Amino acid sequence: MRGFLKQYRSFIVFYLFNIALIIGIIMLDLFNQTRTVSNGSILYIIILSLVLFTLFLCFTYFKDRQNYKALREEINDINQPIHLFQDSSYHFEEFNRILNQQYGYYIEDLSITNEEKQRYYTFINQWVHQMKTPLSVISLLLQNAKQSNTQDATLIQNIEEETEKLTKGLELVLHSSRLDLFHEDFKVERISLSTIVRDCIKDHKTAFIRNKVYPVMDICEEHIIESDRKWLAFIINQIIANAIKYTAGIGKQIKFYTEKHENQLILCIQDDGIGIPSQDIKRVFQPFFTGHNGRKYAESTGMGLYLAKRTCDEIGHTIGIESEENKGTTITITFYNVTSL
Repeated sequence: MRGFLKQYRSFIVFYLFNIALIIGIIMLDLFNQTRTVSNGSILYIIILSLVLFTLFLCFTYFKDRQNYKALREEINDINQPIHLFQDSSYHFEEFNRILNQQYGYYIEDLSITNEEKQRYYTFINQWVHQMKTPLSVISLLLQNAKQSNTQDATLIQNIEEETEKLTKGLELVLHSSRLDLFHEDFKVERISLSTIVRDCIKDHKTAFIRNKVYPVMDICEEHIIESDRKWLAFIINQIIANAIKYTAGIGKQIKFYTEKHENQLILCIQDDGIGIPSQDIKRVFQPFFTGHNGRKYAESTGMGLYLAKRTCDEIGHTIGIESEENKGTTITITFYNVTSL
């Protein structure tokens, strides 16, 4: 009841004032005339009441105008400040109180979420580094076995293959967790495109040989791009890993070449693999999407191209894909503001 009276107190005051004014005018008219109220006095009462009511509405509107404007504002950013109500009516004040209370709960929940996210990020990093230790030991044992001319070459090759899969999987998890804190692990520098592509090809040398797929590189040594070396290598490695997996076979090739358009340079990675069905092509950059081909390969996670696309968006490159089933796939990465040596 108190809130109701507080909200409508100005209306009550205006109403009582208007009644008192009408009574006063009628009393004056009766005092000056013979117990009757003239038509002119009635008209005067009506006009005066309307004028006072209009002035009251104008006063109320201008008093709360900024508050109504604040209610109409659109929020385009989570960090955009909210203009709180000033000198407002009871409803505005109560809404302001509730909004502040809710915002406090939101900040508290956000703080808890950020702490949990940070713990998850720390755990992932520690877990990946712990997994790398036994992998390093396995790699060392394999090298020793090779040097001692162990006869079981098939066993060594199988262990090498599984070790490589574990390494690539760990790298995928590590980069996936780091993407959420991308701004803390990002450094733009001038890079030779041919050098970084060549390094990525070397990283997959064993996989190329094992799957009998051959890289063909035709990239000008003079092309210099601006990018983050580590993240760009991650993108290219994901594309190469996919290309090898879906192109395995004697005589198959993966071609690396560039196309120049004004100040743009397009890196093309083209394979002669199984291609992608037309119904899947629009969804290959979605997380966990494996598609028709992915169901044939149990190792497909559906995360490689998604992370490549997300990383490209973060560092300002554009990734695209063209494919035809049973003929091959071409993935492009577009770089901007390219220079030459």
